[in-house]
Amino acid sequence: MESALGLVAGARHLGSGRFAFGRLLCGLVLGSIVAACPLTTMAQGETTPSIPWVAPPGFSQTTPCVPGLGERWASPASFQARTETGIAGPLYVVHEGRLLATFFEIAQADLAQGGAWQGTPLRYGGQAPTVDHADVMLIPAHLGFEEPHYGIHLFLVSRAEQDAISC
Repeated sequence: MESALGLVAGARHLGSGRFAFGRLLCGLVLGSIVAACPLTTMAQGETTPSIPWVAPPGFSQTTPCVPGLGERWASPASFQARTETGIAGPLYVVHEGRLLATFFEIAQADLAQGGAWQGTPLRYGGQAPTVDHADVMLIPAHLGFEEPHYGIHLFLVSRAEQDAISC
């Protein structure tokens, strides 16, 4: 308990007030998710094994392709889960018939208030895919998530492969 209090107290040095605590909490959430995933290292220039995309029941494409990212796929259930758990997801990033990432979204306000999101499943097709890297992004409100929130993207492809996506 003492070390947790020290961690929270130390957050004040990262910035001011709630924003600093939100960044700290987001880092802890991301670290917990990534730590639970099997990680491997890839030789430079090596491509990540391809995971063919087959949309789970109820999922549909919600955005066109975005360079350096791909297409976003979601289901109404992905956002309904937020009501029960505080976290929206899983959501998916796809490009040219290949699964690139799975991601989750947490409201900026929820992070600022503190909380814990544990046991968030990272599954696709009954398997736990290997995570290459993670990106955490502040995302403005949009249809389906009407307030600013953080997207925690767990990429299954290398940074080079992600950066090479052109639409």
